Amino acid sequence: MNTIYFPLIGNSIIMAIVILIHVFFAFIAVGTTAFVVFSEWLGYKKQDADYITGAKKISKLLSDMMKINGVLGVAIIVLMIGLWGGFTKTLYSIMFWVFLAEGAFFMLLMIFAILYNNTWDKVSRKTHIILGAGAAFSAVITGFLINSIWAFMLTPGKWLQTGARIDAFNNPILWESTLHLILPCIINAALIIFLLTYKKTDYNKINRLSARIGAFFILMQPLSGLSFLIKIKSVSAQLPIPNPHSQLWTGLGKPYLYIMITLAVISALLSICYWILGHKKGRPALILASIAMFTTFFIGGYAREKARKPYLIWGTMFMNQKITSEIKNPLLKPEKMTGKNVYDASECGACHIFQGEGSTMGPSIEDVSEYYDKEDLKEFLKEPPEDMPAFEGTEEELEAMAEYLLTPENN
Repeated sequence: MNTIYFPLIGNSIIMAIVILIHVFFAFIAVGTTAFVVFSEWLGYKKQDADYITGAKKISKLLSDMMKINGVLGVAIIVLMIGLWGGFTKTLYSIMFWVFLAEGAFFMLLMIFAILYNNTWDKVSRKTHIILGAGAAFSAVITGFLINSIWAFMLTPGKWLQTGARIDAFNNPILWESTLHLILPCIINAALIIFLLTYKKTDYNKINRLSARIGAFFILMQPLSGLSFLIKIKSVSAQLPIPNPHSQLWTGLGKPYLYIMITLAVISALLSICYWILGHKKGRPALILASIAMFTTFFIGGYAREKARKPYLIWGTMFMNQKITSEIKNPLLKPEKMTGKNVYDASECGACHIFQGEGSTMGPSIEDVSEYYDKEDLKEFLKEPPEDMPAFEGTEEELEAMAEYLLTPENN
């Protein structure tokens, strides 16, 4: 079957857009679940109906986030299977039990969320808070399990040597990345609620609570980010270049990392202004901090994906040489080995334009014959620049693909 390409922007950009939007809404869903339950509990403890009423109204936002999140989650699975079937099959095999547990906790999340949203004022306050706590706990565990998969693709750790599923799950940055995941959930949810209740006088207490939570955790986020970067550096010290640390600081992720750091600093300074000025006068500063923080989130997500190279190639969605040697060697059955089939199986078109098809992420390779003869091209494919994956098929497949790239009209 021929590789599927999205025209104009390519497969990688489509996947990036869907994943980043999904993660943004997922963070809001997780954080809002915890915020709503906390607000209801606070109202119960203080005997203040304003917190409970506000929590009840905000829970409707939570229901919408769950629906959007579910649709985008399905879209990610469909895209992965359709665009990168081989990679997806391998990843599901490696992380099978994690995917299974994530699915189970997601179902618990939906059950608790439905019960919570449909039993306001129908059960005792304590029982209702317990239902909400169940939803919040399930949401956090679901996020933790999904994060373990993305963390594995950034730093696979001992799995490269052992191939054990437990080593894939318990990868070197699991806990640092989890902390770095939880804080944005809280920040995004608090800031969204702050913005939505900004001009509504009947939400004054909820607006103040969300503003203070958001402003506080904006100041905490750089600490978790620093911890995450230090751990990445420590793990990467034992890996050949390019590795996640080098990709962040000197490679593909460098410009995005510096933009992210700049925006995070701006957001933190604006949060300090909020605390100095107080809630009433400082809210405009927190609005600007919210905009900077949301932008930081998207830039940071893209920087992280760039850092995954070479362990997860964002453009082609397969792992580095040590892993691809298990996945793609040989690429094809002998009876299907033609130059074009090898080219398609290698998924070069996810980054390069060739014969009018492919992505614009990398340079066009229409005129490769002007720069290489067959032997030079084969050597280049085996040892390409650091931002391009090495060819991992057999010598026969390499020969066939080089011939195809040099004389496509004969294939």
